[in-house]
Amino acid sequence: MRQESRFNALRQAYKVHTASYAVIRIPGPNGLPQWVSGVLERNKCMSRLSNCLRLFGLTASFVILQSITANPALLAQQPQNTRSAPPRLAAHYLFYVVNGTVYAENGATGAIDYSGSDACKVVNRALVHAESSCGLVQFRDGVYNCRSLTRETIPVNRDPRRKVDLGLEYAFAIPPDTGTPGQQCEWHIEGESMTNGNGWEMGGAVQTNGVILNITGDAVHSVDSRALIAGFWQRPNTHGMQGNQDFFKNLTIRFPSNQRGNEVGFYPLVASTVDYENILADFNKSYCSLAPPVAGTVGSVGIASTRSEQGNMQGFKNTVAVGWDTCYSLMSEHIEGATMTAAFCRYAAKVGDAFNGNESPIYHPGRVDRFVDQENINGLVFGPLMKEGTLFNISNYDMETTTSNTYTSPPGLCANLHRFARSSYLRETNSGYTAGTIDYTHVQACRGIVTDAPGTFFSSGGEHFLVRQSNSTFDNGSVQTTSR
Repeated sequence: MRQESRFNALRQAYKVHTASYAVIRIPGPNGLPQWVSGVLERNKCMSRLSNCLRLFGLTASFVILQSITANPALLAQQPQNTRSAPPRLAAHYLFYVVNGTVYAENGATGAIDYSGSDACKVVNRALVHAESSCGLVQFRDGVYNCRSLTRETIPVNRDPRRKVDLGLEYAFAIPPDTGTPGQQCEWHIEGESMTNGNGWEMGGAVQTNGVILNITGDAVHSVDSRALIAGFWQRPNTHGMQGNQDFFKNLTIRFPSNQRGNEVGFYPLVASTVDYENILADFNKSYCSLAPPVAGTVGSVGIASTRSEQGNMQGFKNTVAVGWDTCYSLMSEHIEGATMTAAFCRYAAKVGDAFNGNESPIYHPGRVDRFVDQENINGLVFGPLMKEGTLFNISNYDMETTTSNTYTSPPGLCANLHRFARSSYLRETNSGYTAGTIDYTHVQACRGIVTDAPGTFFSSGGEHFLVRQSNSTFDNGSVQTTSR
C-alpha cells in the first residue's frame, strides 16, 4: 500500500498520463540502478503499481517514477552503460474503447478531448484537431463502431485526366492537406495489433481480436444504396494535386455484408503515398458463409492504392482482403507488395484499374513478392490503364482454386468453397501491353499441387510474360504464350 501511495503521489505530481513517456528506476540484480523507459498507459498504470510494472515486464520492491516532460534532465542521470534509447514521440491522440464508449485522449495534455458511442465522430473530430501537424495517432485493441457517415464536400477533379465520379460518403477520414502548398503532410494511423485474417481456418468464426474499425448497418443504411461508401478515406487537399502521405498499420476495416456493393475498405485515392502494413479489409460475416460479392453500380474494393502519377511508393506488406468484388484495386504505379492475400473475392486484384472513373495511366514498374490468390472466382487482371510496355513482376504467385460448382467440402473446411469456383486465371484487358516475370504454384483445394497446361495461366493476353510454374520446366528466357 505504501508503494501504491507513493506511485499515485508521483503520478499526480508529474501528471503522468497515457502516451506520456517516463523513466522507471528499479534495483538491478547487483544492487545498481536499472533503467527502463516506455509508454505509461492509463488503463494499465493509473490504478495499481503492480499493473504498471507488469506493463514493462518488471517486478520490484521500490520504484522511482518521474515524467520526462516534467524533468528532462532525468535521462542525463542514467549510468552511461545502461542508458535507454530516447523514447519515440507521443501520439497526437490515443483512441480506446471502454464499454462501448470511444475515447480520444490528447497525447500532449492527457485530457479526454472527445468521447462518445459513435467512433467515426470521435475519431474524425480528433483527426481534424490534429491536422495542422499531422503525425501519429494510435488505437488500442477493440471494436470501434462507426454509426454515421459524412458526405465528401471538397472537389476532387481539378485535373481532367484524373476524373473521378465521387458522390462519396466516408466513415473515417484523414483531413485534407491544408498547409503550405508544396509541403506534404505525413500521417501514421496505427493500431495495437492486427486482427487474424485467416478466418476460414478458425472454424469460420468472425474474428474480434485486434483493432477493428466497424462500419455498422445503421451507418450503411443511412445513405442511398447507390452511394459509394469509403471505410477509411483520404480527403482531397485544397491547393494542388498531390496530398498527404498516409501510413496505415495494424488496422481492420469491416463492413456488415458484401451484398450491397458500392463500398471500399481503404481508399486513399488522392494521397501522394500510401503504405499498408498488417491490414485487413473484410465483412462482419463468417468467411465460410460468404456469398459471391455484389459489385453495385460503382464497385466493391477491399484495399486500394492511390491513383497514378502521385508519389513514388505504394506499399502493401502483410495485407488481407476477404469477400469483395475486387480484393485489391491497384490504380497506381510503383506498387511494392510483400505478402498480399486475396480470398473469397470475384477478382483477386486489378492492376491499372479504372475503378470509379479513374483515368490515370500506368507507366512505371510494379512488383509483388508473394501474392496469395485463394478461392477467388477470377485471378489478377491487368486493366485498361496499363500503357504498352509497362513492367510488372510477381514472385511467388500462390494460387489456390476450387474447380467444381458441385464441389463438396470435406469436414473441417468451409462449405461455401464451391460458390467461388474458378472462372478464369490471369487476364490482360489490352493484350500484350504488360511484360514481366511470374513464378507460381497452383494448388487445388483438397487435391494438392497440379500442373497446368502450357499457355493456360493467362486466360487472355500474357504474350510478353515469362511464366514459370513450380512443378514445370521452362527453358531459360522462354516465354509462355497464351493458347488461342
